[in-house]
Amino acid sequence: MKTLTFLPRAAALAAVLITTPLSAAIYQEAFDVPGAPPDEWVIGGNFLETEGTVAVETMGGVTGLLQRRGVWNGTAYVGNARGNSWLYYTGDFGDGEVTGGQLSDFRASVLFRMGSSNAPQNGLMVRSLLPTSANVVDGYFVSFSRSGSISIYKSTTRTEPGTQLATSTLTSALASGGDYRLEVEAIGSTLKGAVYGWDDDANDYSLLLGSVTYDSVAEAYGSGVIGLRTNHDGPGQYILWRDLTITTIPEPSAAAILLPVGLAFLLRRKLKR
Repeated sequence: MKTLTFLPRAAALAAVLITTPLSAAIYQEAFDVPGAPPDEWVIGGNFLETEGTVAVETMGGVTGLLQRRGVWNGTAYVGNARGNSWLYYTGDFGDGEVTGGQLSDFRASVLFRMGSSNAPQNGLMVRSLLPTSANVVDGYFVSFSRSGSISIYKSTTRTEPGTQLATSTLTSALASGGDYRLEVEAIGSTLKGAVYGWDDDANDYSLLLGSVTYDSVAEAYGSGVIGLRTNHDGPGQYILWRDLTITTIPEPSAAAILLPVGLAFLLRRKLKR
């Protein structure tokens, strides 16, 4: 009978501990106010005023963060053949969970309109170290190409893709001017990425086109900044980003970790009586 009277208490205690919510911080940026990038977003790379555009603009009725190579001369876009650009977040959000843009375990999702770029360097910087100069970025990068692939790179320079760690072929190429969703997840040493297209039945960007996983992220990159990155290979090429959401993934609470041990201890004490 003692056991019978004890178990409801244990169950009640378990319910309290298990249902204690773990807080996740959420950051959202629509990139819907034309002009300079939002505060706490820093421009890097060599898309300068004389070489390209990094700004919130409206194209074809859609407003987003535009990264476009080349300058319009009244007739065509002109400029150097190649150009690298990134825009990374350095702000704070949540109740102290994220400061200076430093993210550990998180998920991120962003919509993008595919421009005419054939370069493989469109995507999200993940856990990147803060750039040491305007033209150097060091970190991981989940990228996609218009020809139809998604890959994970370890990049340390502005001009080279870096080391390809994993790659996968999409079910179809990405249409120029088409809208898609990129999603990344970083948990511990595992990094994942996926590209989604529009699903008419779900009325959402939930049609999986392809995904990629890498399981050996170096310890030195356990945290870092997130950013939008591209490496176009010709004037006029662009990509348009919008509706970015970042959600932190909190570690299990101490209560949740100690629950099995605590219950076993209490049960053992009760049974000995």
